[in-house]
Amino acid sequence: MIRTQVQLPDDLYRAARRLAEQREWSLAEVIRRGLESLLQVYPVKHTSAIPWALPAPVKLGWRSFPADNLRLLANETTGEFTMSGGAAPGTTPPPDAPSTMPVWR
Repeated sequence: MIRTQVQLPDDLYRAARRLAEQREWSLAEVIRRGLESLLQVYPVKHTSAIPWALPAPVKLGWRSFPADNLRLLANETTGEFTMSGGAAPGTTPPPDAPSTMPVWR
C-alpha cells in the first residue's frame, strides 16, 4: 500500500469521521471505499500508445473547380446571381418553393 496525505475541509473530515465511527471502520477505510465507488462511476480512460495528430491535408478542389482558380472564381463579379431552380432575378419565389442553394450563373 502507498501512504499519502490529503487535505480535507473541516465539514468533510467531520462527516467522514462520524461515518467511520458508525460503521466501525478506520478513516482510511472510509476514504478507500469512497475512492473505489468514485472510480466505478468515473472509470479511468485508457490512452492510446500512439498520440493523435491532425491528418495530412488533401487537395480536393471545390465543386470540380481547381483549387488554384478558386480565389479568382470567388471574386468574379460578372455572373448573374440567381436561385438555382428558383425564381427569376428581381422576383420572389412562392412561399411553398423548396429552399435551394444560391449559385452564380
